[in-house]
Amino acid sequence: MKLRAYRALANLTQQALAERLGISELSVIKYEGGTTIPSREAMLRIYQLSGGLVTPNDFFDLENLSEDIGKHSPGSTFVAAGLMSGTSMDGIDGSLVITDGEGLVKELGNHGIHYDSEMKFLLKTCEQSCFQNDGNIENARLGFPGVLRQRLSKNETISEAELNSLYHDLCFYIHGKKDKPVLFDDVVQKSTDLHAAVITQLLKQTGYNARSVDILGYHGQTLFHRPSAGITMQVGNGQSLSDQCGIAVVSQFRSNDVRHGGQGAPFAPLYHKALANQIGLTPVVIANCGGIANVTVIGTQDEDLYAYDCGPGCALIDRFVNFKVGRDMDRDGIYGSQGAVNIEVLKSLKKKAIKTRGDAPYLERKPPKSLDVNDLTLIPEVEVLTLQDGCATLEAFTADCIAESLVSLPMPIPKLWVLAGGGWQNKKITNELEQRLRIRLGSDVRVQHADRVGWNGQAMEAQIFAYLAVRSLRKMPLSLPGTTGVPAPLTGGELAIPGGDPRKTTKRLRSFLNAIDK
Repeated sequence: MKLRAYRALANLTQQALAERLGISELSVIKYEGGTTIPSREAMLRIYQLSGGLVTPNDFFDLENLSEDIGKHSPGSTFVAAGLMSGTSMDGIDGSLVITDGEGLVKELGNHGIHYDSEMKFLLKTCEQSCFQNDGNIENARLGFPGVLRQRLSKNETISEAELNSLYHDLCFYIHGKKDKPVLFDDVVQKSTDLHAAVITQLLKQTGYNARSVDILGYHGQTLFHRPSAGITMQVGNGQSLSDQCGIAVVSQFRSNDVRHGGQGAPFAPLYHKALANQIGLTPVVIANCGGIANVTVIGTQDEDLYAYDCGPGCALIDRFVNFKVGRDMDRDGIYGSQGAVNIEVLKSLKKKAIKTRGDAPYLERKPPKSLDVNDLTLIPEVEVLTLQDGCATLEAFTADCIAESLVSLPMPIPKLWVLAGGGWQNKKITNELEQRLRIRLGSDVRVQHADRVGWNGQAMEAQIFAYLAVRSLRKMPLSLPGTTGVPAPLTGGELAIPGGDPRKTTKRLRSFLNAIDK
């Protein structure tokens, strides 16, 4: 069976394609102009039926793509990958989509990894060094060895020999040898390499190759975020990632927004709006729960788009569980479901758990507003609670921060809520939020997980940056006054080309960039 002979399948009708493959049902994307591209599920089915000989590239090979495929949005429909590692630092999510950066988002596949304990420890050490040095990257580099030693010796009973053994194990993890020191930039490069490995596996898993992917949106790892000081720091080597993957990379999405007076977060709203409009799901609130909790509020009017960080998501819960029992999280909310909310401690959390920067406490400030995880404090009143009661109280605090933030919005609050992000796997947070929403919005409020409306809740964060990478290429806004507080709609992002050589990008991207230059 010859691969190229099957490119013609892309132009068959749905019925003809189904008959050719012996499949009774085959979902497809239909573009203006009549071109039909099989869905990801169909592509994978075809891949299996052909014994791996017919790949998705044979239906959507951008080096040989007909102009018809671009008719959905002329000259601007791309295959884009996205990568995200959140503030919880638990791993990396990767996603592959077809998008025009406007109203079209079609998922092609996803892949993610969990960080090893060593990687998470080293990233947290980088974050701590940045925090101790108020976001000064050079001082953070210089201070990293001392912070690393400090964190390794946190156990006061550890001997010098044990300390050195732990350090050398980290050296081996990063370098493959125990006698080479671990530096700040080594950790950043290791993180970059792991992101590249996710893309490699994602392409293998979906049957695509690097020559078929136009652009890769790389968020990087946030280590410090203080927009009031004009600083947001997402580390990662965009050029190295581009060189390793052989794909053009857009990174540093948030920097331009902060430079122009914006909060630099949240950056999901335009993507959320595209998803919601695609299936007619407005008005809606999309609530994301990661280390930080944030919401996107989408109304029926085009200008009704607001977003902000509400407060902690799982960051304080994770810290508390680690403090109590040395584990990473309250998985599925099991601990919290066995405990009771301490109302007095909950009141103290609202007063003291979020650092005040500016004139008003964070929870009293009107949006747009954003948080850094290091703005969150695990107060002593929580630390003395039992594991179960502490988790229950912190989970109620997360729900309170979301529900109570709604009073400051200049529009009616939608009755439909969609929950996205890994934090909602914690059933206790979900239940606490639902109770509060019913009290505030009425018994007819509907709360659904993203998967129930046809979205991939785990992959959405990565897809955001695939989508925004295309918007960056097209010089379209990534942020708006209602989402980050930036004075006017603003684009952003930095582009890296494999080897600095445009000839190593896809033919379609080269044509697009040449047209923009002219």
